[in-house]
Amino acid sequence: MGFDCGFDIHPRLEPTAANKDQYQRFLDEIIREYGDIYDERGRRADGKVLSTPGDAGASDRLHIRFMVGECPQLPSHPNGCYYFLRFSSKISGSLTSPAEPYIKGVYKTAKKYLGSRVHFWHEMSETGDERQFGYYDWQTVYDAEKELGKLTYPADERSGTSSLLDADAGRSSNSTQCLDLKQDSSSSQPATSSQLASKNGKAYAIMPVPSKGQGVIATRKIHKGTRIISEAPMFKVPRDEPSIQAVDDAIIRALKSLDRDDQRAFFSLCNAYGKAHSPFLGIARTNVLPLGSEAREGGLFLEASRVNHSCRHNAQNTWNASIGRLTIHALCDIEEGQEITISYLARRMEHSERQGFLKAKFLFDCSCDLCMLPPAQRQESDLRLRSIQSIDDTIGTGVASTPNTGLHLVRAMLRLLEEEGIWDAGVPRAYYDAFQIAVMDGDEARAKIFAERAYAARVVIEGDDSPTAARLRKLAERPSQHPLYQVRKDSPQEIDGLEFDDWLWRETNGQSDRSS
Repeated sequence: MGFDCGFDIHPRLEPTAANKDQYQRFLDEIIREYGDIYDERGRRADGKVLSTPGDAGASDRLHIRFMVGECPQLPSHPNGCYYFLRFSSKISGSLTSPAEPYIKGVYKTAKKYLGSRVHFWHEMSETGDERQFGYYDWQTVYDAEKELGKLTYPADERSGTSSLLDADAGRSSNSTQCLDLKQDSSSSQPATSSQLASKNGKAYAIMPVPSKGQGVIATRKIHKGTRIISEAPMFKVPRDEPSIQAVDDAIIRALKSLDRDDQRAFFSLCNAYGKAHSPFLGIARTNVLPLGSEAREGGLFLEASRVNHSCRHNAQNTWNASIGRLTIHALCDIEEGQEITISYLARRMEHSERQGFLKAKFLFDCSCDLCMLPPAQRQESDLRLRSIQSIDDTIGTGVASTPNTGLHLVRAMLRLLEEEGIWDAGVPRAYYDAFQIAVMDGDEARAKIFAERAYAARVVIEGDDSPTAARLRKLAERPSQHPLYQVRKDSPQEIDGLEFDDWLWRETNGQSDRSS
């Protein structure tokens, strides 16, 4: 059996240009540091620790391997960074124990370049200074390796990014093949996670769904945090215009600017309003999605508009102003054949309120899994949802200015969200509430941890190219950037996991901790 140690990359590295550049820098330093190291305890006869695609006779072009222990490996090209989830090995026996110092060394380098998403773990950890287990189950790690293995090697192309692997390969553009991920030809953006899910294309299909018309169905397993859709609006529609005729005229003008194929695509969309409005306004009102919570415009999206509602949704839609596109991310693992759904609700509502809102606003009766729960379970769910909304409202009124009370409320809300199976934007928002409470109290140690958690949760639902995620990353690195910040406290160094959580939320054995 034995025990392992290693580190996980969580959230996953979206293959943006910035992330690929940082990953390349990480690879370069690994090769500089370990490329000429020899260890007699290693797996190779010559004792060389590092095995790269540039080595003579190398058959594995996908990985850089450390030939110690169980030969921990990492993707050899920045285009494969999305599949880099774990670097680990058994370290408990005479054959595998030599891997531990290399794992710790690579961890420090990864932390330097990849930041707070790098998490060290050790299965024999007893102090609480480290996680005892990684973020991912092993099947998720194996699945990522399989997806990495599907990537192709163009024979005569190289990435434009300079790499020390070029030196190992004799800097011959023809002698070393490299990974090349195709991007959607309709987009100048970096390849999205949905494109990476398979070399054959998208991870979803638009098809009929019983009693719903058209819907979006997963054509293969989609992992939590994957960017499923990234789509620019066909056109924008004013949201606050009081004149219906003015909105109708704006839609008609926008349609006239489109080609015939796009016009036909627009008229193929659902119109839930029948003859209550003109067909232009009816289709727009049925399908337009907001371009941010405070935006004065909505966007018409041909594909994202096909994503149906569920009160227990498995995906999150967000307007990403940095790239000018609406993104939809998986909130959890979505199995092949499962419908991809988002929420049309603006707040937490119990069953009867949800039904009334959806009927009045979108003209349908919801029959999702949550709404169809047996009465007893539905009552339990309604109670949790009422409590979540009540706590959220209470925090918003300023009670959170009392630090202990505020943190206890946030922790209670996070527990209720987890019990209800909710992993949407409410989770990072709750951690940000906790961050603000800590900042206003001058508590640097807690503020940093809450900002890191808010950032990690936000990346899952929006990607690390979102403006909100970028702001949270900066706050996690330097809480002093927040205008309300003032230094007061340090975090404890030697307490275990449960005790650490109690310290974090200012609770001692479930009671309020007023001493820190």
